[in-house]
Amino acid sequence: MLNKQEKQLIMVVENNEQILFLTKEILEMNHYQVETFQDFLIALDYYKANYTKVTALLLDMQLENKNDYLITIPSFLDISQNVPIIGMSGEITLKDIPEPIRLKITHFLRKPFEMKQLLDLLARIG
Repeated sequence: MLNKQEKQLIMVVENNEQILFLTKEILEMNHYQVETFQDFLIALDYYKANYTKVTALLLDMQLENKNDYLITIPSFLDISQNVPIIGMSGEITLKDIPEPIRLKITHFLRKPFEMKQLLDLLARIG
């Protein structure tokens, strides 16, 4: 458990550079520690080394291909099942995701979303 002085560590995996930058800036302004990734494999390597410190994973459901989430979500959960996964997409909805994967997603944000939605969600998780 984090003490009150430690910042919660949020991993953001998103292929859109502008969304990644904006999300990082806003989260850091709200006292979160943020690690950002455009590449899933680099994010996975980071997660393997730091999963005990990660408070939440904000994951774009479609990084390069339409069904990336079929690989990304199980890969992160193979390392640890304890991280809340916040899926986000502007192309697909939760009902588009097969149930076995959908059940692993803690929360889902439909793009575009207001940053207040994300901040409120992280406050509830943390």
